[in-house]
Amino acid sequence: MERLKSDKLNYILIGIAFIFNIIVFAPIEIFYTNKKELWFSINDILPIICICTLIAIIIEFILYFVFRGKLRTFLRFIIFSTFLALYIQGNYLNFGYNVLDGTRIKWDTMIQKGVINTIIWVVIFIIPFIFHFIKKEKLFNIISTCISSLIIVVQIITLGTLFITNNNKVTDIKFGLNNNNIINLSKDENIIVFMADTFEGTYMDKVLEKNPEY
Repeated sequence: MERLKSDKLNYILIGIAFIFNIIVFAPIEIFYTNKKELWFSINDILPIICICTLIAIIIEFILYFVFRGKLRTFLRFIIFSTFLALYIQGNYLNFGYNVLDGTRIKWDTMIQKGVINTIIWVVIFIIPFIFHFIKKEKLFNIISTCISSLIIVVQIITLGTLFITNNNKVTDIKFGLNNNNIINLSKDENIIVFMADTFEGTYMDKVLEKNPEY
């Protein structure tokens, strides 16, 4: 009975961590880190996030009562491994890739990264089953529960920080543009900046090849 309670609590925490990471944290974090470029507010996506979260919770509870015995255990392993692998991938393995700015990407240089990422994913999925086969499932429950709880806390703090830093209102400052003195230049030195919208990086690369001093 005690083990069943431990497994149930572990399943609940893992499920909460999985749902929070994928459905709650990811879209809100993406919104606030790109707030200036987006045309909608956080209030436009919150209802969708709430609905998707509720649906995911219902699905996880249905799966918990449908699966029994080892199938339920393996379900916990898969949910935890998927959650942990996605968290590690999103935070620690997505570096060194090209920016999607229209430049041709040399995919052959990414093969090594893909192999390393795949190995890490496979290891993450294998570890819970190793705990199961060596009869250390209780230890797995403790470790996975701690990891899930820690990541949830970290992500909540991150969202709180993003909310505070992105909702500071600037007051008593007026901004405006005019053409006063727009063509007046100094007799000594001038720096003239041209801002071209949709200016492709390839043009600047060609300029720098001929004129490195720029």
